[in-house]
Amino acid sequence: MAVPEKHLQRPEPIRDALEDERWRGRRVDPSVSQPLRLRPKRPLLAALLSFLFGPFGYLYIGWRYAVMAAVMWFVFVGVLVAADVPMPPALKLVVFAVFAWKAFTICQVRNHLIENGDDHVRFLDTFWCATLAMTDLLVGIAMFYAAALGLLTTVHLMLGGRVGGGLFMLLLGTPALVRIASMVFGLIATGMDAMILAGGGATNRFRAGVAGSRLSQG
Repeated sequence: MAVPEKHLQRPEPIRDALEDERWRGRRVDPSVSQPLRLRPKRPLLAALLSFLFGPFGYLYIGWRYAVMAAVMWFVFVGVLVAADVPMPPALKLVVFAVFAWKAFTICQVRNHLIENGDDHVRFLDTFWCATLAMTDLLVGIAMFYAAALGLLTTVHLMLGGRVGGGLFMLLLGTPALVRIASMVFGLIATGMDAMILAGGGATNRFRAGVAGSRLSQG
């Protein structure tokens, strides 16, 4: 009895993968499932969404990034509340600007790895990769916020007629705030990295790959 032709055909995903690998001159085992291909993201769109919606804007990049961005946001706000540091509404724009900047750079690195067929691309949609990116974001938010708070205090003092106090805050106080923020949140970020990335080996290779991508873009 003749076998229907449709049963002799390979499933679409496997056939597509085989054709693609033949074009590259490689052999593929059809019994092994092929990994999904990551698509490039638009850096400007990612930046806009992150500026408008903060951590939720990272859903465009990936839900893992959005989850970790929300975690970092709560950590940042929690430290400010615990330290009784004011958070004027205007400075939230500074924080969201840092969210936008980081989303832009993540998409740039992502696209560069994808376009160049870099082996590290397979790590992009993982929690530990999202953690690396978002702990960097945490430190960036803290430093930019400290600088903005120092400048805002400087303007407030000078407008109040306290020029000497304003200059002191500008030249000494603001750099000190940035340094303290870098140290405190840097320690928090290092601790979070250590907890989730205890395995170590692949992490170092990925960071080296990202660094190389950034250098080649520069």
